[in-house]
Amino acid sequence: MLCIIFTFLLSGCWSYIGLDEISMVSGLAVDKDNQSNHFKLSIEIFDLSASTKEKGPKTKIIETKGITIFDAFRNAKKKLSNKLYFGHAKIIVLSEDIAKKEDLINLVDLFIRDKETRENVYVVISQEKTASDILKVQGTDQSNISQALNNIVSNDSKVTSSTAPLELYGIYNILNYPGISATLPAFHNVESEEEKKNEQQDKVKSQEKDQEQSEENKNCELNGTAVFKNQRLVGYLTPEESKYFLFIIDGIKGGVLPISTSGNTDIDSSLEIFHNKTNLSYEKKNGKLIIKVKIKTKVVLGEVTEMSIQLNEEDIKNMEQKSSELLKKQVQNLIKKVQKEYNSDIFGFGNMIYRENPKLWAQLSDQWDNIFPTLEVEVEPKVEIINTALKKI
Repeated sequence: MLCIIFTFLLSGCWSYIGLDEISMVSGLAVDKDNQSNHFKLSIEIFDLSASTKEKGPKTKIIETKGITIFDAFRNAKKKLSNKLYFGHAKIIVLSEDIAKKEDLINLVDLFIRDKETRENVYVVISQEKTASDILKVQGTDQSNISQALNNIVSNDSKVTSSTAPLELYGIYNILNYPGISATLPAFHNVESEEEKKNEQQDKVKSQEKDQEQSEENKNCELNGTAVFKNQRLVGYLTPEESKYFLFIIDGIKGGVLPISTSGNTDIDSSLEIFHNKTNLSYEKKNGKLIIKVKIKTKVVLGEVTEMSIQLNEEDIKNMEQKSSELLKKQVQNLIKKVQKEYNSDIFGFGNMIYRENPKLWAQLSDQWDNIFPTLEVEVEPKVEIINTALKKI
């Protein structure tokens, strides 16, 4: 009897839809028309008709408008014979203007609720005039711009550590956690050297040709971290500052620490980050709250440009000391900048207190915006060189 019943329950793909009936979305950019107050979406979809075996799948941009983001999606059907499918979406680009004027949760609510959109989609901020400017560049190493952006963000923390990647589910979690503010990767477009050279050689080109040339030779580049407060964009961290931000939140997995062993401004060595562990804690001294940031980093010596460095025990200890001092200085400078300029607890100091002592957080939460800018933070870094490598010759 059970076998007979299961034949009705497991009867196959009752909701199956063929590839010829859908338009697969690779990524999208969200803008807003200030005059009509309507959302403008630029949606990158796979163009299977233009794809070839040699060059792989091609994409094209579809633009649509609507009173809400959902309405704009449905209006795209007026231009497409097939329905949009978001199961393969890789990236959501928000314009700088819309991120300053709209609450972040309102901009991503549809994607969190939608059953097709995956929770691991990355959300990024465009530093260009519009978000669509990021998706329209043609000078990247991939024809699929959304896939290229996804690869850049997902691999960054292991290679350069110049931003703090955050997926869709992570945004929802942070916005519902007390004592912490959101951060998102920021992108801008840069001209290639070929583009600059062409502009210098020929300044008499028509405006239309210049625009085409610009799109073909521009690259989208990761440019640090966007800082939010109360779900609104308030500023940015540079790629270098973002590296030390990742140290604080224990999000760094790789990257390079250039240092000066002589103590002057000339960089003579590079340390590759191999492993890092950061612990946050707090204590109260004489009624004053103090945050403690303990950083333990293991590095590998990747480059030495000063020939006087012999890499004996004394030189290695000197490198460890100088890199620890550098790390402490840069982390302290970053914390002070965020406290003074943004007053946004992107480090999660308040959330750490909430998790460890909910009763104390209940006393501090209402005044946290006044407490955070003057909060005393002690930074204790320890850098250990675990490998100096060998020269091939």
